[in-house]
Amino acid sequence: MGSETCRVRALVFRPCSDGAPRRHHDAELQGNRGRCLRPHVPQWSQTGSRAGRKGNTGFLHPPFHRVRQGPRHGPRPSRWRARVETDRRGAQSQTQQTRGPGRPGCVPRSGFKGRNPATGLMKRSDALFFSCRASGKRPDFARFLAGKVGQTGGCLLMKRMAVVCMIVAIAAGETTRAQENKKDDSNLRLGGDIRIREEYLEDIPSRASKQDNYFRFRAGVWSEYTASENALIRVRVTDEVRAWEKPDAAGRPQAQTYEFPDQIVVDNLYLDLHKLMNDRLDVRIGRQDMKYGTGKLIMDGTPGDGSRTAFFDAIKLSWRGVPETVVDVFGIYNSARPDLVWDPKDAKRDFNGYRTAVPTDDTDDSAAGIYVMNKSLPDTDLEVYDIFKREDSYHEKAATNSPAPGSRYNAPKHAWQTLDETAGLIENPALELNTAGFRVAPKFGKIGEANLEAAIQTGKRGDEDVLAYMVDASATWFVPFRSETLHPSASLIYYRLSGDDPATDKDEGWDPLFARWPQYSELLWYDSVRGDQILKWSNVEFYLAQLCFKPHKRVKSTLSAGYVMAPEDDGPGSGRDRGTLFKLWNEVDLGKGLLTANDTLTAHAGLDVLDPHNYYASSDLAVFARWQVMYTF
Repeated sequence: MGSETCRVRALVFRPCSDGAPRRHHDAELQGNRGRCLRPHVPQWSQTGSRAGRKGNTGFLHPPFHRVRQGPRHGPRPSRWRARVETDRRGAQSQTQQTRGPGRPGCVPRSGFKGRNPATGLMKRSDALFFSCRASGKRPDFARFLAGKVGQTGGCLLMKRMAVVCMIVAIAAGETTRAQENKKDDSNLRLGGDIRIREEYLEDIPSRASKQDNYFRFRAGVWSEYTASENALIRVRVTDEVRAWEKPDAAGRPQAQTYEFPDQIVVDNLYLDLHKLMNDRLDVRIGRQDMKYGTGKLIMDGTPGDGSRTAFFDAIKLSWRGVPETVVDVFGIYNSARPDLVWDPKDAKRDFNGYRTAVPTDDTDDSAAGIYVMNKSLPDTDLEVYDIFKREDSYHEKAATNSPAPGSRYNAPKHAWQTLDETAGLIENPALELNTAGFRVAPKFGKIGEANLEAAIQTGKRGDEDVLAYMVDASATWFVPFRSETLHPSASLIYYRLSGDDPATDKDEGWDPLFARWPQYSELLWYDSVRGDQILKWSNVEFYLAQLCFKPHKRVKSTLSAGYVMAPEDDGPGSGRDRGTLFKLWNEVDLGKGLLTANDTLTAHAGLDVLDPHNYYASSDLAVFARWQVMYTF
């Protein structure tokens, strides 16, 4: 009768080099995302030497095995087992039968109880680890790792490598977590962004140039330092340069061309003091970004340089003494030519966006206000505010194409302006303005959301009274579409800013305070000129329909169409109809964690098209297009 020899195949694991599942892995391993482990089952050789059975070299046989079938996706089964097989092949000595499976001198570690008669399986602890006994002595685990157990062949070598790989992987994971924890606990944090844009403008009604095409390159770095539990300091430095395709930048002033290196600006430098007065008061002092509500009043403090910067030189106090309520009190002073700007090319750019004809004009803006935000109603934002702003007086050039006999210049467009024919200038007096309003923004769960904001302005512009208003209303419906990624929504938007009636002695034109940014249209933003203040929303009325959806989990698309009017007929054309506006905007998430743990890469591409009507003198189709790639870290 042939002797019965047991061969035990040990089940060990090693990480895949590429971290991804492979086709010949077991089904239960395919779902291990990010830490895929490949089952490797070395097989003991039939004899312990290369001179044994014919064809046996002492190396590993193919890894035939049987494991418990687990789910395709999910965690690894908690208990892995290897099969102990019985092989009736050839005659073996009684010594080999009695001394253990696989090779002379090898027996399972103490505690091995053999296979289960019902399943033919044994526990992982018994299957993974063996002690080879030489001369009646069992080596310790360190000697096992060091490979000092006689002639163990390829099996023990593979086991040793697998265990070492497991230890290294665990150590690397712990080191990474320790570094992340150390980074989180650090008092100093660093970051930045790099932005590349190309913008194309054609036949914008209020622009002298018929076609503009240029690239914008912006880079910024920032640092935050937590000085204590209640104090934080933040600083950010930004620069933007441009490369012009059309028109030619030669001979144009640096303030318009942004030629390298242009201006390096400290656009954040503030001190945060948190949780003062029993966690009721926060204070922020210095150059900071500010935004309230949807940004229709306070959003961009430096409109003169586009989106390069948006800071405010301000002090802001946030009081939380009333439940569900935050009361912000702030004071702002924005200089037209602020400090902390390195200007090697002498651009002398007006950060407040005035086209003053007299270099000595101080076109500074100052403001103070109170803004109350309440969340006492479920899923509803309630806001009320009162803001006072003062704009300095300035001069603009008078137009010289006057048809009036005996006059070289056109008469002022507004009643509050004064013409100086000797100097050829129009004087715009200082503005003192108070804006009071409210905002309500309820959310209706999975149905939709809404927004309503209204404000009124009163004050003085020189000797003339000011009375203006703003209404911003929108309703959004979350379309119940059976898709996990599409998430469609439909919105209706109404937006009205009052315009100045030239027939009265009052100024009825809305002043956007610190909201001179694109809002609902990039194209119409470039067309927004009041007096000689560029990018200043006033005398506009929007009726927009908007559809948002996600054609891909990384892409968000927005389609808009609407009609735009002017409440007052103050344009170069014969009527109040600005025209029909069409918009297409796509935002793309290109990835996260690409080079660092928290970096992001995003992009967008957009197109605005306006079919001008009788508010304008020109009927040429106006176009604004832009693409952007931005990396933040």
